[in-house]
Amino acid sequence: MTPKLRSLLPSFCLLLLGVTVIAAEPAAPYWLPATNHWAGNTGGKGGITGDVISNMVVDIAVLNAGQLGDEFKPYAPLVITKSYWDETNWGDGAYSEGKRVSKGEFFSANLPFDSTTRDALTATIAHPSPLSRDQRGREDQGMSIAAYPDNQPYVSFSDGRKIESIAYPTGLAFDHDGYLWVADNGPDQNFKIFTVPSAANEAPVLVATFGETGGVFAGPIRGAVGPRRFWGPRGVGFGEQGEIIVGCSGIPGQTQGGTDIRWFESSDTSSLAARLTTATQKHLALSTFTHVADFDPTSNGTSLHNTAIRYEMDYTKAPGQSWQFAAVTLDAFRFPDDPRLHMPLETAYYRIIGGKRFLFATSMAAGYMAIFRFEEGSEIAIPCGLFYCYYSGQGADWAAGKYPQWTASSTGWRYLWRDANGDGQVDTGEFSTFYVANSNSECYDVDADGNLWMGGGLSEYNSYFDGGGNWVIPCTGVGEHGVPIYALGAIEKLDVPSNLLLPQDREISRAPTRFRYLPATDTLFLGAGLGPWYTQRIYVLDGYRHSGQPTLRCMIDVGFDSNGQTEIHLDQGTELMVLPWSFAADNDYVYVATLTGGRDARARGEITIYSAHDGHEVGWLRPDPGANWFCGATDLVVGIQVATRTDGTRVICLEDNGGAKVMVYHWNPQDSGPAVQLQSVSIDQAQVNLVFGPTVSNRLYDVYASTDLAANTWTKLNTEPITGTGNNLEYVDTAAASPRKFYRLQIATPVAPTP
Repeated sequence: MTPKLRSLLPSFCLLLLGVTVIAAEPAAPYWLPATNHWAGNTGGKGGITGDVISNMVVDIAVLNAGQLGDEFKPYAPLVITKSYWDETNWGDGAYSEGKRVSKGEFFSANLPFDSTTRDALTATIAHPSPLSRDQRGREDQGMSIAAYPDNQPYVSFSDGRKIESIAYPTGLAFDHDGYLWVADNGPDQNFKIFTVPSAANEAPVLVATFGETGGVFAGPIRGAVGPRRFWGPRGVGFGEQGEIIVGCSGIPGQTQGGTDIRWFESSDTSSLAARLTTATQKHLALSTFTHVADFDPTSNGTSLHNTAIRYEMDYTKAPGQSWQFAAVTLDAFRFPDDPRLHMPLETAYYRIIGGKRFLFATSMAAGYMAIFRFEEGSEIAIPCGLFYCYYSGQGADWAAGKYPQWTASSTGWRYLWRDANGDGQVDTGEFSTFYVANSNSECYDVDADGNLWMGGGLSEYNSYFDGGGNWVIPCTGVGEHGVPIYALGAIEKLDVPSNLLLPQDREISRAPTRFRYLPATDTLFLGAGLGPWYTQRIYVLDGYRHSGQPTLRCMIDVGFDSNGQTEIHLDQGTELMVLPWSFAADNDYVYVATLTGGRDARARGEITIYSAHDGHEVGWLRPDPGANWFCGATDLVVGIQVATRTDGTRVICLEDNGGAKVMVYHWNPQDSGPAVQLQSVSIDQAQVNLVFGPTVSNRLYDVYASTDLAANTWTKLNTEPITGTGNNLEYVDTAAASPRKFYRLQIATPVAPTP
């Protein structure tokens, strides 16, 4: 009999040779019962031994059994992807029927992707001239190349023929019947199918298309996804049984799109028309880039937006089955000035202002804050505003020649673009200027009312230096074209009362590390630390914006530990550190995410939860076996979002850098797990046989023993956490004869296997 426990439980039991006592003392922080959902990746297990799909694709190739060695023949048709980026540095992948078979760093470099050959005729994606570095980068991401009118791609044949009628060819392949398929990343967002006559003097003829014309941007609901509503076509290939396999990446592929490979099978292959008509999607491989998504507050936590994609969540389903790719919110063709096409916007905020729906988005280091309004009857979020925040915007390619310019000496000067006429395009007369609270600050936030908060200094505001405190640009409503209005002439400069801070945190020139403001309760959660990145303490300040006299509710020590190092570099000893990086808050709890390992389980993806009322640590969340115990680093300055459902449960979205997805933990603060009762006890010579139950699957326990309750000294008996199966739990103490022992069952501090 092995001492295995499976379950998590905040209560514990005391046993004195068969007598059970329920202890009244409060539980210590523990691994909180929660369900580890995710969204954005059809494989949920991260790490080398996992199955997550890589970040993005540039092209795909399909290899059939005759092209594969014995090891890979069972996976035919095998899809090989070409990429230039993945957060793990292993960008290329091999996939079969929607599942990852292998992953590597550019292992497919020698495969012919933009070329296909049949009967000695080769077709290639070509250009009139060699590609510049900029054009190559734009084409790899599927971005517009209108700036290169004299170097547009076309299909070139080895016998001199050309196809120049396709708006934006990105990949091509002959199928087994000799038809040439070409991926078109232009406005049609589909695949063009040609017959290619054998005679070199006869032009190829377009005979069919595959995919809805307009792709994901077609009506009746623009942005809504569907099996044949493609977004960013990149390549195509075919299986020996007639399978049609298409690869897409979104637009732009790296920062807003991802990997999107779809396997179609046809029930009738007697003709091309029959193949296309009966083609049904059978498998799907999806991923996304580094993001954190936010919840639509009107959806009860089921509609989840990253900066360009909407997911639908169903928490009644098992992780991996609980999310769906529902919509794309970025339309690159109608709104070419959309900041998401030009800037790496990765953090989403979903806000309701004046009854209208808005998406706000910022970057990894809060360089800018973009604003989008949702189109009625559509999934598309139309660009309507942009604040430059940490960055000045001077010299930016976006809106070049239209925005205000100034000298480098104006370090705190910034500009706001507001779409005054509501057309989603940038016009010269739509810019205004303002000063930021601290030009070195990465501390920005958007509250529930759409106000923009800027971290200034950890002190009272000083009018002489025009510095210190926290500044707020008020959102005063929504204009006639549905665009939020910001009062740049009425920026609020709010004191941070020095007497509420510890002495080491008082500094006018040092901005808060992070903050969150709750308008409903006028509460500010203010992060402070010795540097601009890592939070050491969170001050909970009541009456912050409106009372005139903020008060300190509590101060939370979030466990910062640099292990004695002053220079901190990711993956260089950081596994021994606790580096609080980002946090979210609601009326009851504060949720702290660390750059790498958390303060309890020392795991990436760990979220430490504190009481917002008195600051005590409640417990922590972390990836579970369903996610391969794995999550990437959290390195977005705003890398975590939270929502409260109508039943009081919380859904918490966390950046998963390295897992090509977002984590979505579903936590019930009232769920301490069912009470585990002592079902039976027997004494056999020098051992005590204990049976506890029922247990909950995947909740981990430890068994402790004591010989002196008054001394409150306990010894853990098991060496590994004991994992519940949903049934009873058995434990044997083999050294229990004398003296009499008390036993305690409590939640374990889990030690996960190294991914």
